[in-house]
Amino acid sequence: MGKKKIGLAIGDSQFKIVSPLKIIPNNSQAINEIVKIMQKYSVELIVMGLPIFPVSKKPNELMPSIKNFSNRLKKQIKDLLNKDVEIKFVEEEYTTEIAKIRYRISKEVDKLAAAVILEQYFNGG
Repeated sequence: MGKKKIGLAIGDSQFKIVSPLKIIPNNSQAINEIVKIMQKYSVELIVMGLPIFPVSKKPNELMPSIKNFSNRLKKQIKDLLNKDVEIKFVEEEYTTEIAKIRYRISKEVDKLAAAVILEQYFNGG
């Protein structure tokens, strides 16, 4: 993933409740950190945002690195937790802007945008 930070949110798909969780650095430890969080919260599904250009609906230049990251994450989950986890993708157009407006803050906006992405997934988007 091309960003320097990864925003994380957690949710309950049955009740469609979403909470921003934390921001982690996008570095060599990111996947291990996500696996630890999955273990702690018994995560069954991962939802990742995909950057799509809003008008053309074409993927931006980060798409290959996001797909690569998701494949490495899936493999690490299998290796460390001995579990297959599904990874779903949601177009993340304007999620950062939505989070800034909704929460009226720009600090830690990555985890708020992650919550917006998860809400969109829960609502069929």
